Amino acid sequence: MGEQAAAALAMRLWPNADPIEIAHHHDDLPPDHPHLRGGREHVHPYIIDDLHGRWP
Repeated sequence: MGEQAAAALAMRLWPNADPIEIAHHHDDLPPDHPHLRGGREHVHPYIIDDLHGRWP
């Protein structure tokens, strides 16, 4: 029963529009960092990793 309740709650709380690619910027990286080839603000599929420690 607990798993079903958790799944139902997640379905209600999760946003309907959940984009894969998110515009974001890296003020903490130097301008010549390879990740910034598209500019300081850029768009790509967002994942939590060494360069993206939290959701924007």
